[in-house]
Amino acid sequence: MSDLVTGNRADIDRRLAAEAQSIEALAGKQGEIAARLEASETVVGSGAATRRLDAVEADLGAISQRLAAAGDSDRTSGARAAALDARLATFDGDLKTVQDKLAATERDVSEIRDGPPRRG
Repeated sequence: MSDLVTGNRADIDRRLAAEAQSIEALAGKQGEIAARLEASETVVGSGAATRRLDAVEADLGAISQRLAAAGDSDRTSGARAAALDARLATFDGDLKTVQDKLAATERDVSEIRDGPPRRG
């Protein structure tokens, strides 16, 4: 009668064997996890990960400083370019003045040499 309620003995044996295999698989996984945890603790405990992280942070700090310096350099270069543009504009104005004076002087010399321009 108990076989009717719980199943036959062969079926129960199969279920027990399957459960035993599941337990063995879980024990194997637990061993793998423990080994990985131990390896991780060894790396962290040795300070290698901390040293690597410190090195990366130092590199990031140096890069940040270089970027800031490049930004300052760009602003300085911009100011220098603006000052140079202003000086060139002044030079262009002075050159135009000299050219106008030269043209007037050439007219004066021509008038002296050739006489006043003839009209009409």
